[in-house]
Amino acid sequence: MNKSLIVFVMLLSCSCRSTFTEKVVYSTTIISNDGDKRLYDYYIKKYGDTLVIDYQPNGDMKRTHLNGSLNYQLYKAEDGAVYFNYHNSNVDTFPCVEFSLERIYIKQTEDEEIIGETCKCFEILALAKSDGDSVLLEACYPKNKQDFFLNHKLYTSYQDYYVHELFKKNKTPYFKYYIHYPEISIQYHGVKLNKKND
Repeated sequence: MNKSLIVFVMLLSCSCRSTFTEKVVYSTTIISNDGDKRLYDYYIKKYGDTLVIDYQPNGDMKRTHLNGSLNYQLYKAEDGAVYFNYHNSNVDTFPCVEFSLERIYIKQTEDEEIIGETCKCFEILALAKSDGDSVLLEACYPKNKQDFFLNHKLYTSYQDYYVHELFKKNKTPYFKYYIHYPEISIQYHGVKLNKKND
């Protein structure tokens, strides 16, 4: 078999690989950074104590919040929008490309062990373009791309909080994602993986 045919077969096999389609379960921690108890109570009530992200084969991503008033957030790959569904049946929608941060820096930090995997971690400092508030992001991704390969091309419209950029850089789902605002911190820390039938 000549080299060009081997390369073609390799490219074909890569493009046909199924993406990561398991569920990642995270503990949810809310921390008040300014002592505002009403704001803290609001986020606790909204996000609950557990997040389950279901990565679907077509690129849709469903984020289910357990024990919170926000039932789930569904990213629809087809139209690049996120749908918010609350337990009171209210539904909100917003296109991801409309939310934007102005990055100050991104840097790689020390590796972390999460869900039994060595993860590459990043820190991003940015400013919200809407009000100029600082937003510090911490995100970690498993280094084992073979077992956790995620097709980043399915998430090209998911541009808020640098989700697509980090998926493209790492080609895996995140096992840790912390968002620090001046007033509140929302921390999602991976605790286990569930198969689709769990």
